[in-house]
Amino acid sequence: MIDMKKHMIDHSLTCQSVSVYLLFAQNHEDRGSNNERKRQYMTALTCDKMQFYVPQIQDALNDTIETLRADPETPLLSTWAYNLDILSLDLHLGNVTHPQYVIDYVQRLNNATSSLPTGCGDLESKENIEKALCEVEHVEAYFHERVKAIIADKDQSTFVFWWYQVSVIKYMV
Repeated sequence: MIDMKKHMIDHSLTCQSVSVYLLFAQNHEDRGSNNERKRQYMTALTCDKMQFYVPQIQDALNDTIETLRADPETPLLSTWAYNLDILSLDLHLGNVTHPQYVIDYVQRLNNATSSLPTGCGDLESKENIEKALCEVEHVEAYFHERVKAIIADKDQSTFVFWWYQVSVIKYMV
């Protein structure tokens, strides 16, 4: 039997620049000595860097509000969850139009991990993971291309830029 949690973590963390999806769901000992992986992740979230993220956060809030204004029957939580997935991609990989398969990948992993640790055993979580794994090579290639573009453009509005500055992702470029 496949250990779905381990399988999902192995595949979803293939690109260190977007490891947020499961980093905080991992056991403390799986985050590296002295909680190293979480510390590296947090280097992009210091107070002095928050100014660079405000436009993306405002966009996510505005998109949610506009969706609800256009159709008041739209469920608030699912609308916010979708916009939060887009916000997460934007903060990590830049405020660009991400391909739909990348958005689907992120949503499937988030849906599968939303009920960790118990959620990995249910059928819907397994189906989300299996669908996401079918796209992992394309998604990883997209992530690598975005990282290269962010570094080349010196895009300070992304976590990746700041991780690059502290050598967290230099191996990828």
